[in-house]
Amino acid sequence: MSMTLKEILNEVLGQSAFLQRDAFAAASDVDSIQMVSFANLVRAEILDYHHWTQLRKTETLTLTSALSYDLPDDFNWYSTESMWKAEGARNVVIPTPDYYWAWLKAGNPGTGIQYYGKLIDGKIEFASVVPGDTINFDYISKYAVRSSGGALKERFTADTDTFLLNDNTLIYGTKAFWKIEKEMPTGALDMQTFKKSLRTDVAKTSPSKTIRAGNNMTPFSPPIDSNYSW
Repeated sequence: MSMTLKEILNEVLGQSAFLQRDAFAAASDVDSIQMVSFANLVRAEILDYHHWTQLRKTETLTLTSALSYDLPDDFNWYSTESMWKAEGARNVVIPTPDYYWAWLKAGNPGTGIQYYGKLIDGKIEFASVVPGDTINFDYISKYAVRSSGGALKERFTADTDTFLLNDNTLIYGTKAFWKIEKEMPTGALDMQTFKKSLRTDVAKTSPSKTIRAGNNMTPFSPPIDSNYSW
């Protein structure tokens, strides 16, 4: 069973020989508030480091006459070669190279593939569409936190929130950043433990290639910035 944010942060304190606390997210003292901030920082570091298959989802688009479609609210990475036209199981070329995109947008026909697309400004844009067709694709969600009520969200905001990935990695990372901030002598060693735990978590997954609609890179996945055109 996943640990709550309160349990995670108290584990950080316990491993660091500090007394445990009754609250963090709703606390008024600076250190508790800072610990929640570090937990969210480490959460973001973990999500940027790898395309975690535990967060993989499938999205279905039913095409209309429009060429542009919103990405899911929780979209973080697009899993390459996962986009298919459901009817006939034909793949979609995305991202389409710039030179060929310009050719298609000029009204020229594609060669053998019906659908060509790009990630532009947080949307999926197609060169042309057939209304009524269905497009399926996989992506990695940025929602790695679950509330006590079961809702998925991006950040920790309550002591009862839980993490969808490895609690221990979150503990190691939060402890490392917190200790370094407090200038404790073992902070650098804790950072090494955090990085080792990340590598171990990666080794336990079997990922496919992904493309990110954002600016950050990982050692494993080339990004696409959704604010620009590829």
